[in-house]
Amino acid sequence: MNPSASGWINKLLVLVSKKESYLKLPVNEFYSELKVSGFIYGNNVNVISQSIEKSDLTSEELSKINLLIAFHYFYKAGLIKGHPYDEVTYSDEYLRTDGTVDYMIGAFIMGALSALVVTACVAPALIAALTVMAQSGDMLRGGTALFAMSMGMGAPLLVVGAAQGKFLPKAGPWMIAVKGAFGFMMLGLAIWMLSRFLPDTLIMAMWAVLIFMGGVFMGG
Repeated sequence: MNPSASGWINKLLVLVSKKESYLKLPVNEFYSELKVSGFIYGNNVNVISQSIEKSDLTSEELSKINLLIAFHYFYKAGLIKGHPYDEVTYSDEYLRTDGTVDYMIGAFIMGALSALVVTACVAPALIAALTVMAQSGDMLRGGTALFAMSMGMGAPLLVVGAAQGKFLPKAGPWMIAVKGAFGFMMLGLAIWMLSRFLPDTLIMAMWAVLIFMGGVFMGG
């Protein structure tokens, strides 16, 4: 079975079906198997639970196999009646805030992913603050600006988190209206950008269609 060849997924499922002992493992023990194989750390050195022979597989091929085995475990575990698959126990075990290594690793990963998501949004303000700092040469002013920006970004998140969702709006039909409103705004932005190089007649027709559809959307 070559993970780099076509149809390897079907072949792998056939092979692991002959040795599915890992499906009976509780979540915490399966998590330990993930760590032993190196999958958790991104350095795969073995197949999870030695489900198949390692042979001469490369680290990249091992990562493909282990990822599919992990998906297979959580999919099958949800179908097996009486399986020791307890989502609450898993959360208590690996997401608790008692300073354990597993918690610290999880928190680090969540922080890293959050940084990747918000970087594009923060970049303009951050560049502006750094530019002011570089041009003025005033380190105190620049540091204060960066601190104020970080507090402005972090404080609302801390308040919302501490309130446990009490300040968040409840889901309901109004969300569909908001989604539609933002959709029309994005279409209007697209028409405005096209107006730079399209004929005025075509742009006016597009605005007319957008306004007409907006009226239809609002029930007119």
